Amino acid sequence: MSVKGARRQEFADTFMHLVTETPCNHRVSVVDITNAIGCERKTFYYYFENVDNLVIWIFRSAFKKIIETQFAEYPQVKPHPELQDPYDDWPFYVRIETEDRFLAQGPYFKAITYHWVDNRVYYANMFRTDANSYNNLFEYLVNLYVPTIKDDILFMLGNRPTPPRTSSISLRSTM
Repeated sequence: MSVKGARRQEFADTFMHLVTETPCNHRVSVVDITNAIGCERKTFYYYFENVDNLVIWIFRSAFKKIIETQFAEYPQVKPHPELQDPYDDWPFYVRIETEDRFLAQGPYFKAITYHWVDNRVYYANMFRTDANSYNNLFEYLVNLYVPTIKDDILFMLGNRPTPPRTSSISLRSTM
């Protein structure tokens, strides 16, 4: 890991620890992070635009590592270009294709589920919906995954036409 990568990981580890240890009525700030590490705020801003960008980096870097270490032999999916993702060259998904135009995604979902479970307290805080929540991750994930899920559906359908009422995926937030 590069020096820059190691420093980003230090910010990420510190933030994740603070989030899991901080009461729910307090949103962890850049000042909290830099005080815990013992550096100046400008150092944080050299690596991340803001806390929300750090939250996305934590998710993306973890999934990148999972994909590159456990699924290197499969086609790796990167964000659709129109998303203008800050980590557009990092894979976040794999497509495990079978011969009969089916997708066998079980191993991928199992691996990422272990990541979510291993970090459940952190992610529970990321998906809270109160005034102190970090609610950009949910929206980010929807924007990241919906185009890819649509691509998966089209792949499995092959050349078969899609009925009009099923050709659009919509997600409604219950928040």
